[in-house]
Amino acid sequence: MRALQNCPLAGTNYGLNEPSRPVPVLMEGEARAHRTGDHHDMPHELGTVDTLVDVLGVLSGLEELGVAQVFCSTFPAGRGMVKTRHGVLPVPALATMEIFAAAGAPLRTVGPDFPEGETVTPTGAALLTQIASFEPVNIAVDQIGYGLGGRDTPGNPNVTAI
Repeated sequence: MRALQNCPLAGTNYGLNEPSRPVPVLMEGEARAHRTGDHHDMPHELGTVDTLVDVLGVLSGLEELGVAQVFCSTFPAGRGMVKTRHGVLPVPALATMEIFAAAGAPLRTVGPDFPEGETVTPTGAALLTQIASFEPVNIAVDQIGYGLGGRDTPGNPNVTAI
């Protein structure tokens, strides 16, 4: 958390007062899902380098590309189950749902042809609910940046495009 608070990305143009804003949202969502009642009792998922890289990577990419605003479509709910440290759970993950609910973020169901698995992680939900507007918009794309994830889902790339 300290690394995020000292990050030079503070004061960006896409709704963040400080770059650590998605992290408390993630912590609160995880705390509600784990029923700890206290976001200071940090669940183990938040102590990973992956979370730090995800948050700083997305914010750095947006800053580097000069993105002034972020718009997001309705989140796909995903379908099926996901294996976690807590066992097999339905998707969306409980923490993801807590973050969606707290933000009032739009969610849509998916059809039977949609691949099984998690489509939005708690970290992704925390980032997007804090930096994006959920409204229809016409856009003109000038630049694109890609980030590749480690999960291999046949037929569907694990990619973030900004």
